[in-house]
Amino acid sequence: MKGSLGIIVVLFSLLSVEGKSVNKKTDAPKLESLPKCDCGKEISGKLHGKILSPNFPLTYPTDTLCTWKITVPEGYAVSLDFKVVEIERDYDMLYIYDTTTGDHIGRLTGHQNGYQLNSTSNKVTIFFSSDQYRGGPGFKIVFKAINLHPVVCGGTFNGKTSGEIVSPNFPNNYPLGITCTWKIVVAEGSVVKLYFETVETEKTYDTITITDSYTNEFIDKISGSKKGYTVTSTGNRVTVLFTADENDSEQGFKLLFSTITPPTPPTTVIPPVVCGGKITGKDKGRITSPLYPKSYPIDVACTWELTVSEGKLIRVYSTFMSTEAGSDIITFLDPLSGSYITSVSGDKSDFSTVSIDNTLTIVFLSDAEITGDGFILNFEAFTPPTEPPTTLEDVCGGEITGQSRGNIHSPRFPSEYPLDINCTWVITVPEGKYMRLAFPILRTEENHDLIVLKTDDYLDEVSGHEDGLVLLPESNKVTIFFTSDSERPDTGFNMTFEAVEIKQVTSEKIVHTGSVMLTKDPILMSKNPIQRKIKRKLKKPKAKHQSKMSRILSHHKVKRKLQKSKAKHLSKMNQKVKRNP
Repeated sequence: MKGSLGIIVVLFSLLSVEGKSVNKKTDAPKLESLPKCDCGKEISGKLHGKILSPNFPLTYPTDTLCTWKITVPEGYAVSLDFKVVEIERDYDMLYIYDTTTGDHIGRLTGHQNGYQLNSTSNKVTIFFSSDQYRGGPGFKIVFKAINLHPVVCGGTFNGKTSGEIVSPNFPNNYPLGITCTWKIVVAEGSVVKLYFETVETEKTYDTITITDSYTNEFIDKISGSKKGYTVTSTGNRVTVLFTADENDSEQGFKLLFSTITPPTPPTTVIPPVVCGGKITGKDKGRITSPLYPKSYPIDVACTWELTVSEGKLIRVYSTFMSTEAGSDIITFLDPLSGSYITSVSGDKSDFSTVSIDNTLTIVFLSDAEITGDGFILNFEAFTPPTEPPTTLEDVCGGEITGQSRGNIHSPRFPSEYPLDINCTWVITVPEGKYMRLAFPILRTEENHDLIVLKTDDYLDEVSGHEDGLVLLPESNKVTIFFTSDSERPDTGFNMTFEAVEIKQVTSEKIVHTGSVMLTKDPILMSKNPIQRKIKRKLKKPKAKHQSKMSRILSHHKVKRKLQKSKAKHLSKMNQKVKRNP
């Protein structure tokens, strides 16, 4: 342990030159005259590191002398970053020397956080002295080696069919802490072959990364020791990036690049798909998707035209169907009027529909993406009934409960419905669902023969020609009334119902009319050759229809339960039939 007298003697000797007193505030002791110190150390071979005062960040001791000697590799200088300097001003000192020349290059005291200093050689000495009075938090110094001769490397090879790339200084060791980028561009349609004749780098830390210059797609990464390694680019532009850290260095690499023009693949001619056709005079038959039972092709268009005997209709039903839902669609059209009937896609093995007359056109279109297993459609001709039923109750109305999907239609559909008819259907789908009602065909005498829709809190009506109309009641239970007057019947309607999720209802493009929402089915309308104007329904009936609506509700007594006696209702229906045979 030093005594006060010893410190005074040492400091006096440090602060005197040729017998003269030296001012500690402005002068520094000579490097060669620095005393042996109790703290500090020699740091050699490192490219970066840090130096801390004794006890940092706590108070350093008084009466202390410390020396640190830093040596970095040849060709580098030392960069000093004084992150923290908190020492007693004018009395506790940091002196910095260029060890090679002995020159004093810096002096710090007091508060000098963030001070930076670079040496001119690869060796630095830092000397710290504190007096016997008070200390402070001390200092924190971060050092790193900086290259005195920055390496210029990398480049661009544009249009060359071959060439050579080597790491800096090859075959000698490459410099530390470098980054080099080479870009190679060859003719369009060609690719680049990279042949690494030799690779010697610090494994994991010094790497060669190859990417596609156009897409920035990663191709390969090389590190360590390799010989005769080949990489081929994915396109006509490639980037070679070499990075080395600041620790160890190796010999580097040498690569040769050349251009490869891939052979042109033979052209494969795919024969066109033959599908569709005319089917005439057959009372039954089957239609399948192209290539069935294999998956149908993409971008296919098929048209079948069916014709049966006069006076008959055509019923079509599926026994198997699996197409891309919403994209690969089967559409049914009436060729005589050009009217759209319905369309279907997805997995619908229970699908069925009926023609309007003795002809029917079926169109199948697939897009350019996903295909499916296809479909089997069976068709058969049948003669529609011509005799009216004994009672109207037998052919219209009823209660449907618990089904997730189904269909109803007007009496005698697709023939004209009778005059003076009143029908009531009550449809209930499972709780927690809404209902989707689709009318592929809806043709009634406008404003006179009405379809009335009722939920718990809303009433609406539709009439006229509204093929393709879709109704989305916000309820799982709907009552549907159909009434006709004593004049001008029409084709009527067929309607399908389906239970749907509530979120599906709210996501469709709709026209709001209170709690009932009206829309045109996007699939139906996209395939319909006849443009139809969407008629927005009124929340309340127009004045001229008010009496008609009231008569319907009065006749059916909406609030009555279905379990009331059918006899009384049947009697009323029979009386109307007798009045209008």
